Amino acid sequence: MKNLISFFRHVTPPPPANRHLSKILFLAFFAFIVLWRCEKSSKIIGDHQQMQQTTTNDVLPANRLLNDIKSYYGNNSGQIPTPSPCFDSTGKDNCAFVKQVDTIIDIGCGACKAHVTYDLWVCSKAVNNVLTSYVVFDNFDAEPNDDGGCDSLLLSWKNLADNGDTTTLLNTMEDFRRKARDASEWLEMEDFVTDFQTLFKCGNPNYIAVAEFYEASCGRFCIRFLPFDSYIIACGTACCKRTTQYCWDVGQQKVLKGQPNIETPSISCNGPGMYCDEGYSSIGCFVHCF
Repeated sequence: MKNLISFFRHVTPPPPANRHLSKILFLAFFAFIVLWRCEKSSKIIGDHQQMQQTTTNDVLPANRLLNDIKSYYGNNSGQIPTPSPCFDSTGKDNCAFVKQVDTIIDIGCGACKAHVTYDLWVCSKAVNNVLTSYVVFDNFDAEPNDDGGCDSLLLSWKNLADNGDTTTLLNTMEDFRRKARDASEWLEMEDFVTDFQTLFKCGNPNYIAVAEFYEASCGRFCIRFLPFDSYIIACGTACCKRTTQYCWDVGQQKVLKGQPNIETPSISCNGPGMYCDEGYSSIGCFVHCF
């Protein structure tokens, strides 16, 4: 546009007979420039309004955040496991499977580590510009690691079984599982919230990080001692769900854990369930929750 204005400034003045025509051409050119600038400004304002409508939409931001989280976990493209009967996606906008975990972790029992397996999902929910990200633990299982560090624990379990003290045996086995469950959740959530700390700041009302843990609440322990192996089979249909909020404390530069909320249905663990495999001892049908 500067070149065009310069052109009009340096053009040779027209003869008197053509000056009126030159004025008309200049005014027409000036009007064109004004109209072009108004149209451009109108388009910028319209694009900004459209962007505002998009970013305040209840679904799209949650989708974007979910995609970011999936990318964070590596966008798992393998076979998706079957969710447990307890997995509940009701009330969530989207859920995606991100990884299947099979690892050894420290649970605060000295040399005795836990071998844990679970499926990890992420879900999102957006309501009134509050975006909640759920890290969901499903199909969890844990047992003492077989590297020799748990030999004394396994021997104590065997003695309890040989003496018929199933109540104490169930309590100690469940305590081991609880420690493994809590340690697994903390390790995942500490990494997750730390890496997304700019979003999940404590006190930020717009972004919330929640761990959601499922357990089938009616369980029958199946146990074998030589070599050691244990697993739980369902002997009822009730489920337990624990939700815990996590956030990043800017002042302390660390992840904080909120008070867990446990949803326990009315449980009656009297179902026959399945039988343990050959070579395994069956230990009751008990309430198995948090």
